[in-house]
Formats: sequence, C-alpha cells, structure tokens
Amino acid sequence: MNSEPLSHPGAFLDIIGSVRITLNEDRCTGHGRCYSLAPELFDADDMGHCVVLHAEVPAGLEEKAALAINSCPEDALSAGGQ
Repeated sequence: MNSEPLSHPGAFLDIIGSVRITLNEDRCTGHGRCYSLAPELFDADDMGHCVVLHAEVPAGLEEKAALAINSCPEDALSAGGQ
C-alpha cells in the first residue's frame, strides 16, 4: 500500500502482516483530526502537530488508524504493510 487514501476504513484488513503509519512532518499543519479520532495512535506536540505514538498499528486499531489517515486534510499520514 502506498500513500494514496485508503478506499474504505477497513482497507487495513486487506493487508497481510503489520501496518505501519508514516508521518510527513512537513505536510502536517496541526488540524488535529488524527489525535481526535485515534488518541490511542496519535498525540500532539507543543505546536499541535501530529506525533505518531505507535508506528505499527496494534491489532484492533486498524479501522481507527484508517479513519484518522483518511481524515487528514493535508495528507500528512500514510500507511503501508511490512
């Protein structure tokens, strides 16, 4: 999987193996949707920009991760399999 938006929140379920979240810090402007939608996976730094708490998505949080990634208006987040 590449940095294109996922077709549906359950798209992670189509990936075999672990799913990794990648943050493009240059694109993040601090909208906060990621950490609002998936606080188990994301937090904010002092400027309100995204901080990835778990680069590998824990089992059971795939749909939350997909929702947060797809909700980023700056496309600063992407996911891929390993």
